[in-house]
Amino acid sequence: MDYKQKNRRHSQNRSNLLHSLDSVTSSMHL
Repeated sequence: MDYKQKNRRHSQNRSNLLHSLDSVTSSMHL
């Protein structure tokens, strides 16, 4: 269970990173 929670947190962190990267890319295009 601990491993699953850790894994989920990691994937959430990763999606946050991707989202911020996407925002940066969008602002660069603007």
